[in-house]
This record gives sequence, structure tokens and C-alpha cells, in this order.
Amino acid sequence: MTRAFLVALCVGAVLVVATGCGSDDSASAGSGDKKQTVALVHGLAGLEYYNTLVCGAKKAAAETGVNLTVDAPKKYDPTEQTQVIRSVMLKKPDGFVIIPTDAVALNPLFDEVYKQAPLITVDGIPARDIGIANIRTDGAKGGALGADYMAKKLGDKKGYVLVLGTTPTTTHTVARSKGFIDRMQEINPNVEVSKTQYTGGSDAAVAARIVANQLQAHPDMVGIFAPFEAAANGASSALAAAKKKDVSLVGFDASPQQVQNLRRGVFDALVVQAPFEQGYSSVKQMAEILKGDLDKKSVKYVQYSPVILASQENMNEPDIKKYLEPGTC
Repeated sequence: MTRAFLVALCVGAVLVVATGCGSDDSASAGSGDKKQTVALVHGLAGLEYYNTLVCGAKKAAAETGVNLTVDAPKKYDPTEQTQVIRSVMLKKPDGFVIIPTDAVALNPLFDEVYKQAPLITVDGIPARDIGIANIRTDGAKGGALGADYMAKKLGDKKGYVLVLGTTPTTTHTVARSKGFIDRMQEINPNVEVSKTQYTGGSDAAVAARIVANQLQAHPDMVGIFAPFEAAANGASSALAAAKKKDVSLVGFDASPQQVQNLRRGVFDALVVQAPFEQGYSSVKQMAEILKGDLDKKSVKYVQYSPVILASQENMNEPDIKKYLEPGTC
């Protein structure tokens, strides 16, 4: 009887301990202590600009204690991005940070996303206000900075200036191209500024073909404005292939290769954004909203991140250099 009693006592103790552990686990996994998840969906896997943006997002997630998932389409295309976003929605994250690849096509989907969870858009500009905030570069200002530099570089030189773009509904690059065209026409009447030549997406090879064709059609070309990374890289390769060293090239963004090419004189200047800050600010604000530390009604909808112009002349200045060497992860 003594032995039976001891066995029963031990079994009971084990059950009590097991039940107690289960209870503790449930408490620690409760809604109050559960790590919330922010889903970041950007525009194109492998693009240096978005790699830097992701680094900023990761820093904010680590500081605020939220989980961060990162997804992107393999092509800069709203149809492919829609598939990625719908897949992410099935996982039911607590908040979304999305880079729109189209100003119009994605809006109905963004309405669905915002009904499911809080949404902040970054970089791209939806055609109407959707979500809590839109964090972006002032594209018109960036384009004007590029025009100011090119006009000074060209001086009294006459000729044709080519302007590239992605698509008519990629509103952030549209704003950059328009800002450039408007300013160049205002300050340099000596040149003929093209209408925006669209690449149809973020493909350097397509941009290179457009530049090559335009060089044939306009042998008097004196300048190119390429308002996104792939266009800038495609334009530089086309100019190199044609051995056209006298065409002023102003690009957008600052991937390591672009910065190296700026130093080598392949680019006359780069209009440089702040993707690290965009990623950091968007995820930080989303985390604070999810934790109840920030009232989403108090968040300003349009938030501009810095934009500067880097040239061979100023690229080593501390205030410029910090944008050419953004944070890494």
C-alpha cells in the first residue's frame, strides 16, 4: 500500500507540474505578450534600393520588438505584386507596409488590405489616399534638382535631352520626370526636352534599348535624365556601348555600382533618395500603432523623406556622403 501510495503521489505530482507548465505557456503566448508581425511587401526582389529599404525596416523591427516578414515580386509589375500581396494576406499579419508598383491597379486590393489590418504605403503613390500614411520622396523636387544640375552642366550647348520613365501609372517616377521636364524647359530654352519615354517596368536592358534607339534618331543628344535605378544603369551601358562620352547623364538612386560609376564619371550626377529612412520610419510607425503607442489618427498622411543631388564635386562632403553610404544589414 505504501508503494502504491508513493506511485500515485508521483503521478499526481507529474500531472500537476505538466498542467502548470501548460498554463504558463498559454499565458506567455497570450495576446498581451505575443509578438506582432509587420508584413513588408516591396516592389522588386534584388533591387539595391529596396535592399537598403529592407535594412531600415529590419532596424526598426529590432528596436520595437515586432516580427518582420519581407516579400516581393520577381518583376516590377502590379499583377505579380498582387499575387504576392494576396499570399501574404492569408498569413494574417498584424500590419502591412507596401510599396505600390502601380498608382491605380492596386487600389481595390489595398482597400481589402486596409480592412484586414493597418496599412502604410511607401515610395509609390496611390492615386487616392489609402491607409494610414504614404512615405515617399518628393519626386518633383528630385526631378528639378536633376534639371538644375544638367542645365548648369550644359551651359549654352544646344541639342536633345532624353527623359526616361517606367509607366504612366507609376506615379513616383512620373513626378520625377515631370519635375525635370518642367524645370529644364523653364531654365534652359536652348535644348529640346523629349516627352517621357517609358520602359514599361524596371528593366535596365529595355532602358538601354530605348537609349540606343534615341541616339540613332537624335545624333544631337546632349543629355539624359533617368529617374530610377534600372533606367540609370541601362542608360549608362548604352552610352558606353555607343562611346558617347559627351552626353550628360543624371540618374536617380545610389546603389553601390551607381556610386562607383559616379566617382568614375559615368554619371554626372545622381539624385539620391533615403530608402533606409523610408524603411525605418514606416515599420517604426506601424509598430507603434500596433502597440498602441501611436494614434493612427494623429499620423500625417503624406510624409516626405530627404532627397539630395550628389555629383563628383560634392560626393565626399559629409552631408552628401551619408546618403551614398546608407546603413546595411
